[in-house]
Amino acid sequence: MENSASKQTQNKNLWIFLLFFGIFNNFIFYYIGVKSKCQRYIQCGHFFTFIWILFIFSLILKDKVFNNNMLLVYIFSYIAGIYLGFSAKKYYTYR
Repeated sequence: MENSASKQTQNKNLWIFLLFFGIFNNFIFYYIGVKSKCQRYIQCGHFFTFIWILFIFSLILKDKVFNNNMLLVYIFSYIAGIYLGFSAKKYYTYR
């Protein structure tokens, strides 16, 4: 019985692999926030959505300074997203 419960938890933790694709961070944090009932991760989803929209906007504008700065912000938010995603696993599996 305990073995089947752990298999169900492992199947639901497949979202961790999507963290390594930077575009899915906003959707993943919304999913974590809803499933774990923690507002902190929903706010992280808002943050990653905002960063993603600014990055797309910088690609449309084609301003080199803004584009380079947004690329740096996007890379740092990618790394932060991976870190926050692994720290959120504890809250997600607890609920």
